[in-house]
Amino acid sequence: MTDSWSSEPAEIETSVAVFPFAAPPEGWPIAGLDHRAAYARQVPAMLVDWLDHASGLFSNLAVFTTPIPHSQGAVAWVLPERLLETDELLAEGEDLPDADMIVDGELQRRGAELAIRVRVRHAESAMIVETFEERCDFRSVIVATMLLARRIAKVVGGEMADLDAPQSHLAAESQAVDLYVLARDIELARQSGVDPGTGVSAAGLLGGAVAMCPRFAPAVDLLLAWVARSMSDDDGREWDGERADRVLLGLERATGNAEADPRLWTARGLLSARRALDGEHAVALINEALDHGGDSVPLRIEISERLVELGRPREAKRHLLRAADDCPDDPTLIDRVGVLLGNVGAIDRACQLWRRGAALAPWEGTFFAQLGRAAQDRGEFEEAWAYYAGALRAADLPYHVFRYVANLARRSDVPAFVRERIAGLDLAPSTPVEGWTELGELCLAAGLSDRAIDLLEKALARSPSDELGTRIRRNLLEARSPGMLSRVERLTRRALKRDPRAAIAELDEAIRTEAGFWPAWHLKGVALRYAGRWEEAADAFEMATKLAPRQAGAFRGLGHARQRLGRALGAVEALRRAVVLDPRNAKVRVLLARALLDAGREVEARDELGVALRIEPGLAKARGLRRRFRLRAFSKAWIGWIKRLRR
Repeated sequence: MTDSWSSEPAEIETSVAVFPFAAPPEGWPIAGLDHRAAYARQVPAMLVDWLDHASGLFSNLAVFTTPIPHSQGAVAWVLPERLLETDELLAEGEDLPDADMIVDGELQRRGAELAIRVRVRHAESAMIVETFEERCDFRSVIVATMLLARRIAKVVGGEMADLDAPQSHLAAESQAVDLYVLARDIELARQSGVDPGTGVSAAGLLGGAVAMCPRFAPAVDLLLAWVARSMSDDDGREWDGERADRVLLGLERATGNAEADPRLWTARGLLSARRALDGEHAVALINEALDHGGDSVPLRIEISERLVELGRPREAKRHLLRAADDCPDDPTLIDRVGVLLGNVGAIDRACQLWRRGAALAPWEGTFFAQLGRAAQDRGEFEEAWAYYAGALRAADLPYHVFRYVANLARRSDVPAFVRERIAGLDLAPSTPVEGWTELGELCLAAGLSDRAIDLLEKALARSPSDELGTRIRRNLLEARSPGMLSRVERLTRRALKRDPRAAIAELDEAIRTEAGFWPAWHLKGVALRYAGRWEEAADAFEMATKLAPRQAGAFRGLGHARQRLGRALGAVEALRRAVVLDPRNAKVRVLLARALLDAGREVEARDELGVALRIEPGLAKARGLRRRFRLRAFSKAWIGWIKRLRR
């Protein structure tokens, strides 16, 4: 507190009476904010007396708390549209104070903005000496009120010294506490589903509290918690953009103080970058946070990702190398920085980080898996197996580790210790279907067929997608009959056409081994078609469509078989489904046009043929169909000529 504020004020002859602003309605007890104690330490004695008479001033400008429902911390706002006027009292001549001047005012609400008007007039003549007006929102109402008070003091008591002296630390701390409590109450009310009835930003108030008192730990921690919520969906939903913008406003207010906590600059840089629509703007915002001492590692991670998106990997690499040097002993940050370094080509530095992470958290398999993958990419398979062994021994084992190990197992012999470890692995019931599939493939690569079959069947029971289901059944076929899958995959169209009987026998064996493997049914249908057994081919294709309802080739084969059997309507149905699944395939559209023509739907057939020729002009398969259309037109003309001749 400065000497000018602590010294005794000069005597002022003018006496002042202040009509208080209107009191709140009955049933709304004034509670919470009382700023008189704070301002008493910094405002001259006459102004303290003025505030003492106008006890409702700050209450009306601040907040009234109601005990209903008190248990939820509900907050309600009372904003009188028009406060007490002195004109009526002056006209009636009642209760006029024995004073030279009278100060009265009104408060108007304009949306989220407040307009505070104050008049200073002579008591006897009612002549207005001065009129003041301040406009503000709730975040700056204290500052606006103090400005008004100072201007009134100058008019009533003459010029006073040191009105612009800095506030004392004690007063600033008191105001910061008030703003912190107010912001917390507003947010509690919103979380309880109670609308405070105003556009006031709790984060803005909190930012103001931190700006007044930068080391006020509760306010800083609460603001950082709101930032964390605004950047994540841990509570099941993301904060909307408006809420995030309000939090960002609070951060901008808080970082306006030169002594702001560096964590606030970190949060401001991250949140503003997430809210920025332009990548270059996001980079500029993060650089500003770095210049003000923000936490280097998370900011450099964020800026490197933005730079990679902008096509500037060299700059991203420079930031990531700095982040690697400054990275604390946090396994999550170490892993993230390492992965990003690997993506920009700094694999050696990434491996150093992963080794550090493995030493810090040996129970996590991620670091060993990344090191193993890097060694595998270098062609050092023995070193890769050693790292994968560490990953497999880890308690926290991500399922993607299985994919790395399985890929290496396909390229080299599986060591005995890996085989033993794989045999004893088990997965939690909550593991995704991909995890069961990867481990099943790993067991298959390690020669553990029975274990692989068990895991793959469990994966099938978890309703995988069509693509993943086909992959699982391929592995089941190989696990149940080693070598069968390779023999089936060697059955090309030429092989099926050359010796359809042998192919059918091979495919029947594959179907007996794994009846749900749709490619075997599809290939069998093709072989039966080459053998001229169209009825059996249609049955095989129909089974393939049931097992793989999103495979256009199976529906195409079914439509072709039905067409050859004279089932035009069934062929149209199957081929329409094939067109839906593969709309850019001109050959399928030609088959559909032919089936429509056989069904007597010539107009639709012409339309489909036209689409096919637009997709692939000069299509060879369309020539015969176009010839059929010309013959039909010629036949119709010839028949009409004969009929006219007979008449």
